[in-house]
Amino acid sequence: MKMSVPSLLDSRFDHDSCGVGFVAQVSATPSYDILAKALTALARLAHRGAVAADGKSSDGVGIMAAVPRALLLDELKLDLPAGKPLAVGMCFLPVDSAKTEAAIVRSLELQSFKVLAWRTVPTRPETLGEIALSTMPVIKQVIATTDDTSTDVERRLYLARKKFDGFLASGEADGYLCSLSTQTIVYKSMCAGRLLPEFFPDLANQAFVTSFALFHQRYATNTTPTWHRAQPCRALAHNGEINTVWGNRARMAARDATLPDECKPILTQGGSDSTSLDETVELLRYNGRTLPESLRMLVPPAYTAKPSSFLQYHVDMAEPWDGPAALGFADGKVVGAALDRNGLRPSRYAVTNTGIVVAGSEAGLVDLDPNTVIESGRLGPGEMFVVDLIEHKVLHNDELFDLFDADPTYQQLLAEQTPLVKADIADTRDLKSLLPIHLAFGYTKEEVRMILAPMATEGKDPVWSMGDDTPLAFLAKAPRPLYAYFRQRFAQVTNPAIDPLREACVVSLHTRLGPWSHMLDKHAPLPGLSLFSPFLSLGQAAALREHKYDHAANLKTVELPCLFDATTTLEAGLEAVGEHAVSLVHNGAGILLLTDRGASSASLPIPMAMATAYVNVVLIMAGLRANVGIAVEAGDCRDIHHAAVLIGYGAGAVCPWLALESGRALTPAGTDPYESEKKMLKSLDTGLAKIMSKMGVSVVDSYRSAHLFDILGLHISVVDKCFPETPAPISGIGFAEIEQQLRKLWGAELGTDLTDPGWVKFRRADGTEPHGWAPPLVKELQTVVGSARNVPAAADPAAAFQIYTQNVANREPAFLRDLLEIRPAGPELPVSAVEAPEKMYRRFIASAMSLGSLSPEAHSTITLAMNTLGGKSNTGEGGEDPGVYKPSPVVSSFRTPGGGVVTMARNESEGSVAVAEPIVEAPAIHGKLNNKIKQVASGRFGVTAEYLANAEEIEIKVAQGAKPGEGGQLPGHKVSGLIARLRHAQPGVPLISPPPHHDIYSIE
Repeated sequence: MKMSVPSLLDSRFDHDSCGVGFVAQVSATPSYDILAKALTALARLAHRGAVAADGKSSDGVGIMAAVPRALLLDELKLDLPAGKPLAVGMCFLPVDSAKTEAAIVRSLELQSFKVLAWRTVPTRPETLGEIALSTMPVIKQVIATTDDTSTDVERRLYLARKKFDGFLASGEADGYLCSLSTQTIVYKSMCAGRLLPEFFPDLANQAFVTSFALFHQRYATNTTPTWHRAQPCRALAHNGEINTVWGNRARMAARDATLPDECKPILTQGGSDSTSLDETVELLRYNGRTLPESLRMLVPPAYTAKPSSFLQYHVDMAEPWDGPAALGFADGKVVGAALDRNGLRPSRYAVTNTGIVVAGSEAGLVDLDPNTVIESGRLGPGEMFVVDLIEHKVLHNDELFDLFDADPTYQQLLAEQTPLVKADIADTRDLKSLLPIHLAFGYTKEEVRMILAPMATEGKDPVWSMGDDTPLAFLAKAPRPLYAYFRQRFAQVTNPAIDPLREACVVSLHTRLGPWSHMLDKHAPLPGLSLFSPFLSLGQAAALREHKYDHAANLKTVELPCLFDATTTLEAGLEAVGEHAVSLVHNGAGILLLTDRGASSASLPIPMAMATAYVNVVLIMAGLRANVGIAVEAGDCRDIHHAAVLIGYGAGAVCPWLALESGRALTPAGTDPYESEKKMLKSLDTGLAKIMSKMGVSVVDSYRSAHLFDILGLHISVVDKCFPETPAPISGIGFAEIEQQLRKLWGAELGTDLTDPGWVKFRRADGTEPHGWAPPLVKELQTVVGSARNVPAAADPAAAFQIYTQNVANREPAFLRDLLEIRPAGPELPVSAVEAPEKMYRRFIASAMSLGSLSPEAHSTITLAMNTLGGKSNTGEGGEDPGVYKPSPVVSSFRTPGGGVVTMARNESEGSVAVAEPIVEAPAIHGKLNNKIKQVASGRFGVTAEYLANAEEIEIKVAQGAKPGEGGQLPGHKVSGLIARLRHAQPGVPLISPPPHHDIYSIE
């Protein structure tokens, strides 16, 4: 397998955020007025796109309309009977286009089309900016017809385009087909929206008549704009981002063997997320579904006003393409708009009494006489709005689902759901009997006491105050589980995180385990088991092994041990497991139960993250992935992140058997062990929902196989073999080192107690993990500033601080920054050539940390320092004491090592700061305790009119959390009387900030 080259630039992170809409005439009467209105709307969306400084180049604009048949036939002097198809392909070609044109002709001829002419599309390159002009392709239209109208003409044109895509993939041609259809044509460019009819004179020609026009203004958040990435695509125009696109593409690749060869390549390599969605919609609509059905199948709502068999069936058939999305779509028969399940992008519409329908990202895109508007509104989350140009009517969301649900077959298929029956399990083992297995799997005291125990007793993920200041896994002293090398991705740029608490109605952990339904069969059975959650109890795992499920006689579950013989190597053992998996599926296995039970010093366990991902990969490569479901029994899975990794790399269901047995063993006396197990499963559910939500993913089927992680510290050979397509910017340990760790764990003599390497809390013993803020280091800093208990302040603070910084710099590497060296940009400058410090200070900004998170003393120290220097400090999300706004605030003061005084406003009833040094007279501090930057965070704690009025700068936080997208939580023990007063809360009550800011939520 070819090894990838690590790079910080990765096209998979390319996303768009744009403006979109359409204009249509319900009667389907074509006119130039429809096109003119659409062009006006496009020009008015300029603020939603990106335009270069020259005012001409943009990230891309485009318009889709009906094929201007009369215009083209007249110009080309072609005589074509009214009923004979006229197919037009809009082509972006290279300068030397002969080979590409021949490939297009060949593709059409294979579908019985005859090319009548090639038309050079009139353009005015002088309207383009320098950037757009430098990359402008040759733009031509291919004109073709066919005598064979006995089969679907549009589908054959789709197949012709797919054949051409094959020529592109093989290097036999170069270029791009914007559209190839008898119904629609796409004009797109990298000019500003207002310039599109100037660049394409066709669009200013009054003979260009159409009954609809779909338009799009692109804003590429982190991509290099290109001509072919401009939208509309062939069916869709998309404002938003597909957060799950990696997983969606992986699932489509897994389905490849089940799809017709004539439709391949299904997805274009290197395409944007919008392109991939468009291509998948096309696959469905040219294979038996309507365009609205296809789109609703891939971008479903979270729920409907009344139960929908169509929705329930397709949720089980295909994973959603999840993420913020306002979609416009058209195929000549219908034109419409739809929103994602969360409604994270706007779409507004208006209908007039003359049959004009306008929909778009904003109201007012087209000037309409208010007296003619008979209906206006906006789409809600998951809603769709369609203009049927054949039946000449407007269809709203409920009416569309009535049409979708008219097929009774969906209800019949849903009635055949197969539940999993829980089996009885053996008696609960106590912690002492579990000790040998804990030791072998590398469990630690902290994991049992601080992770598993809270999960088993409280039913939730434990919350701690501080971050992880221990070394990254590949730099750690004690061996870490393989899961520790994976870092969760989170929503950023323009796609928001989701609040899994307040928006639980859109989050779904329901899934199916087993073979996948055939995507192109409208009435395919739903094989496999229906599960409310991807996490299996011990009893459910036993039932799976024992085939305890109803009316699914053809569903064969086969156990696949993920072990390797100690006389061979880990990599060889992994390959053997992969070969075994392929053989089992060839022999009819419908569910593979991957397990590490039975491991010993003679049969070592393969890390389950590695085994799961590799089996998933080899089954995809063998074309068998869609034939089987993957369930995982993992002894090494003992927290929520571990479970997320397993699901993110292909597991359909997970049973963390040793963690669950440990939870049962931790059950308090007199309590049913199964209650502890249920609490652990509940904590896994809520934890996974939180992890999914911080990436903006609502449905577990979309999260599966999406590999929404970064890998830090695994060798590229491991990444390419087991975790392809996962960003891995730095290398690290390989198969040999991982195997060495396994042999050390399983080959060592068993101890009498679990180890305690200090992954959470600092330990002084040899072999334990160093901490960035280890007590000895903190004490050194406290000595410098004179706040250490029972230790006198340093006589020479500057010298003491120098020693402290040297000790910090000389620590063993723990983080990526410790591995970097500063590379000088050039020769050293004299101090006289550098800006004066006083001017630099004005640009100093202190990080936004709340008073509650730091402590009043630390927060006021930072504020006073920044105001003294002339920089800016930030309140963080917790507000600030209104006393700092008053002329003579009540203050408390304490001595600093340099002899100065730190002063903070305090309410007299709340006491003052306890310090060892005597208080000395404070300098003038009026105005120096007021933070210049006031933060308005998602919880809006402490935000008042007075607070905002005293700000020089207001910082509005769209996403919240020290772990981005997870939200913030101030533990109850930190909510003192002062904090409660400032935040208008009750002392001792935990304060939670939602992950997204619900008043803002996203760039919209």
